[in-house]
Amino acid sequence: MTQRPKAKSLSRQLSLILILGVSIVSLIINGFIYKLNKEEALNAFENKNKQTVQQLIGVIAEPIWNVNIASLTLGANNFTLVEDLVFLEIFDENKHLLYSYSSELMDDNLVSSSTSVVRDDAAIGKINIAFSKNPLQRQLKSLLTSNLSIWLITVLTIG
Repeated sequence: MTQRPKAKSLSRQLSLILILGVSIVSLIINGFIYKLNKEEALNAFENKNKQTVQQLIGVIAEPIWNVNIASLTLGANNFTLVEDLVFLEIFDENKHLLYSYSSELMDDNLVSSSTSVVRDDAAIGKINIAFSKNPLQRQLKSLLTSNLSIWLITVLTIG
């Protein structure tokens, strides 16, 4: 009779070791996958912002050059529909403010930049622009939650 409890104890120990080993390996793999996905999301965020700035410059360069404020406003207003764009100022070459936008969603969690608007190798204006990191952080939080859920399901399935 004393042998039987040892067998249960041994199988319980082996099960715990298996669960612990699989949990650690699964956690490491999920951590690595999260890191790769996070880097990919950050790169996509930066590339999207750079593309938005370049497209904006393409749209507003001619109106700045021709001092066509109505056309400049129309073009700039289209860019304010971009989800994470929360601040935009457009200046002419004399630093006169031509357009200004600030979202009510603007907070301290943003990435901002200043870029010259160039036409025929001459600076004809400047833009100050800021993008909110909040959508990116929501995406990363969702990604982390799904990775942890997968890890938890794996552990519970084995256990």
